[in-house]
Amino acid sequence: AAMSDTVLEKALFSLGQATTPADLERLRQALTVRTEETRTSGLLYLEVTDSSAARAAELTNALTGALVGWD
Repeated sequence: AAMSDTVLEKALFSLGQATTPADLERLRQALTVRTEETRTSGLLYLEVTDSSAARAAELTNALTGALVGWD
């Protein structure tokens, strides 16, 4: 779900950015998703690679919000 068009589009939209198919694909290429299972829960790690650390953090936070809203 973290890499779905719905979540990516919602994240970009929340930042006031374009949500064209090309924009979604660029974000998908910059996004790394990793999961980790523990005895009591599962963890989801999102990482966005960008030339600007501030923009990477902004996108990661927007994706986190969009993913929580999706669930």
